[in-house]
Amino acid sequence: MKAKIILIIFIVTFFSNCIGQTNGKYLNIRSTRLSIIPPNGFYESKSIIGLEKDEKTAIQVMDLVGGNFESNTATFTIAEFKKKGISVLEFKDLKIDGFNAKYANIKGADENERALLVFGDSSFSAMVIAIFPSSSRNKLLPEIENSFLKIKYNKSLIIDPFANSNFKVEENDSKFKFAKVSANMFTFSENGIVKKSYDNEPMVIISTYPFDKTMSKEKLIDQMQNGLIQQGFIKKEIKNISKKSINGYDTIEVEFYCEHKSKYKLTFMTILIEKDKALVFYGITESNYAENLVEFKKLTSKIKIK
Repeated sequence: MKAKIILIIFIVTFFSNCIGQTNGKYLNIRSTRLSIIPPNGFYESKSIIGLEKDEKTAIQVMDLVGGNFESNTATFTIAEFKKKGISVLEFKDLKIDGFNAKYANIKGADENERALLVFGDSSFSAMVIAIFPSSSRNKLLPEIENSFLKIKYNKSLIIDPFANSNFKVEENDSKFKFAKVSANMFTFSENGIVKKSYDNEPMVIISTYPFDKTMSKEKLIDQMQNGLIQQGFIKKEIKNISKKSINGYDTIEVEFYCEHKSKYKLTFMTILIEKDKALVFYGITESNYAENLVEFKKLTSKIKIK
């Protein structure tokens, strides 16, 4: 399987699948307000919101919905990185297209490095994450940093969050409505209310990824559970594993009961597979399990993979 570790919540594995090169011109990254001149050899990605060069090298772009530059960089510090066992190779303040920015080049325990850029103002913030093998840093890092410095951001650009998504939701009669999207993660909250965090409220996260047919859907469910465990979820019980068809898609779903931040929670996991695409669904709640389980299933029953 082609895979790379990217800094996002829950799912951390992405797959390579690239399209045309941009020949030194600005490229507006789909579903974002950000435009970038791709470094040499980078292509627009089909599987992540951003660019890819090869199976180990990518740049991901995120509009951070909720909060602003000050609030979203409160923990973007050398001390916080070091607290997590991450080495900080470079850290500096910048200006990107006139906006305040913070930049860090970091390295964890794996063979990869990351170049992180966060910029914005009192009304928004955006993040760009590059991942590349440490063995390639001397060549790749200067090219990546040069592209970062030339980024342009159009705050007034109106975005249809589903225009370039790989799925749609038809006639959604569940209480969970679309709220926001960031880094290929679509968040559905009660009545579609947009918040920076939904820690104490039921919510849904949906993403799509290329499907490696050499991997079973059971293995994907295991990876989803392991991803939660790595984020501090403590497994308590797994119930009602079901393999069936939803809207004609090969599907597996499971109720994953766990403890997180001293709260007992249900995470309802569903994977829908259509040819070379896998749609990953997380429904999370810490109360009203039966009621919210019904609402989660209402939402999955209305999903169509494009």
